[in-house]
Amino acid sequence: MSYGIFKLNKELTAIFSPDAVKLCPELAYLNDDQVKYVILVYDFIDSPYRLKPLEERKRIAKDKIFSGKSDPEVIPHVQKAIKAYQSLLYDSKHEQIEICKTKINQLQKKLRDEDEPKLMEQITKTISFLRNEQDKMEKEIAIDEEMVEIQGGNKLSWIEIWKRNKMNFNRE
Repeated sequence: MSYGIFKLNKELTAIFSPDAVKLCPELAYLNDDQVKYVILVYDFIDSPYRLKPLEERKRIAKDKIFSGKSDPEVIPHVQKAIKAYQSLLYDSKHEQIEICKTKINQLQKKLRDEDEPKLMEQITKTISFLRNEQDKMEKEIAIDEEMVEIQGGNKLSWIEIWKRNKMNFNRE
């Protein structure tokens, strides 16, 4: 399910939907490279890197777009735009999946350095538990996406979904 927040134009430049910019004017201040960075790192639906942990997505996007030479996230207007973009996509289940991915990545690094069989077993069990939780959340998200219908069989518009997500993001 694509959220329609951005589209690719004929020159393959990512542009934000006018409705998304109306809801989050912070998005209008990004240049083309910053837009690409935000989408590659923070879009958990349409980004080709969506299955990777956040820190890895950041590293890959910096290398790909800025040749690893600059960090767009230190720029105040980019920071604001990232928060705005996240608010449009916000879903607590996706946040939980991100936490699981990060923890799994940390535990895998720890497992590589561990020699004690008991600790290796505990780490392996914890990784397995986190993967199961991640799978459970992904299934719940799929069910939720199928149920985004309102009475009478109509579906919510993108802007209604974005408004709901933004409201939930600001609550937490």
